Amino acid sequence: MTRLSVDQKGIKVNWDRKSAGQRVRALRGALSQTEFARRLGIAQVDVSRIELGVRSPSIETLLALATFSGQSVDYILTGQGSGASEISPPYGPAEELLFIGDLDMPSRRILRQLAKLLASRSLS
Repeated sequence: MTRLSVDQKGIKVNWDRKSAGQRVRALRGALSQTEFARRLGIAQVDVSRIELGVRSPSIETLLALATFSGQSVDYILTGQGSGASEISPPYGPAEELLFIGDLDMPSRRILRQLAKLLASRSLS
């Protein structure tokens, strides 16, 4: 069991890669590792290593996981926090990834911003 203790500005955080990997596995649900990896924009082997606790997810992967699942990065890493991401889109991550899953990250960000803007406007 890998435990990292990070002490910054008096805050001590204990993080267990294996437990985080189990949470990532739960977020994947019924999707295959291959499909999950495609939607996140990473390799299948990376999903496997993250789920097994062998590798830590990159910041980009954490953000993609949070967007995909609607969970906070804090919850994904530590199991702490409310679980629900404060930046969750009003539309589901499955619908979002259906349309933008194959785009590069800058294009995804632009489309997300546009979708949020459109969702915030009244249709009347």
